[in-house]
Amino acid sequence: MELTKWQYGFSMMIFGMGITMITLYLLCWVARLLPMFFKAEEED
Repeated sequence: MELTKWQYGFSMMIFGMGITMITLYLLCWVARLLPMFFKAEEED
């Protein structure tokens, strides 16, 4: 199956958006989990 430049561009656009969403989702979880590992010191 030979991809035309339009098919290639469209598939890479979909693939890139998917990777971006997955990366943002993972970064959100990392940002949520970090406070559990690094507790802030309570200041008086």
